[in-house]
Amino acid sequence: MDGFTVLEDDTIPPTATLISPELGIYMSCPESSIVILVEDENGIEPDSILLMVNGTEYTLADPELSLQDDSLLIFTPSVVFPDSSRVDVVLSGLADTLGNNASPSEPALEFYYRIDTSPPIPLLIAPPPNGTTRELSPVISIEFTDWGSHV
Repeated sequence: MDGFTVLEDDTIPPTATLISPELGIYMSCPESSIVILVEDENGIEPDSILLMVNGTEYTLADPELSLQDDSLLIFTPSVVFPDSSRVDVVLSGLADTLGNNASPSEPALEFYYRIDTSPPIPLLIAPPPNGTTRELSPVISIEFTDWGSHV
């Protein structure tokens, strides 16, 4: 038929793939953006996008959220997340141009990451600060720990 396109019965919602940050990672840059790849062969319906970050809902009408090249969803926080906090992210709204969508009971993507801006702390220092040794070639060692990332 001229002028018509026949579409197969598509009932599959768009897919969402986390680009950055990685799931469960400890981030030392709390102002870093969240980047998610959203794809569907029939295109993404921009008005359907709903991203929740720590319980706050964001749509493309909010300055923190943008859709670039119809496939890269980018969230740039307007506030810095505090040290030692967990950032929970849910992409609960995502539909294609045919109306196939993710639902709150089955979000397109759900993940978290943690913020760690505190520096490592030296725990064991040998020889001790202001200490002395009779060794001509002493072994100097420092053991560090990072309470936030548990390293």
